[in-house]
Amino acid sequence: MRSRKQVSLQVEQMEQKALLSVLPVFTSRALTHVVHEINQAAGTFAKTLNETAFAARIGNISFQVPYGNTLLNPTWQSDIAIFNPTVPGSGLAMTHQIKSDLASYIRFGVSPPPLFRFP
Repeated sequence: MRSRKQVSLQVEQMEQKALLSVLPVFTSRALTHVVHEINQAAGTFAKTLNETAFAARIGNISFQVPYGNTLLNPTWQSDIAIFNPTVPGSGLAMTHQIKSDLASYIRFGVSPPPLFRFP
């Protein structure tokens, strides 16, 4: 017959170590995908002229960019006002501005919003 032994575990106190903040990575492949999505959304918008659907689609695309919904989407939403159906080329200008804003956002560094805190 086996004898039962009681085992007590001792937990050593761990010293606190600074955790590196983990920032999301935005790869060139992800950038290519986002630009492709913007082009598709703009193409659909050119055919339908449905501004509400385009704004919603751009908003959904902004989720693919780190912190994009918080920091980039408001700018993209204001860029939609560039489009004027009576002005030739305004749709292309709007799309160009949306892509330009994306490029600037990435060029100056994707970082969390100032009030965002990592756990």
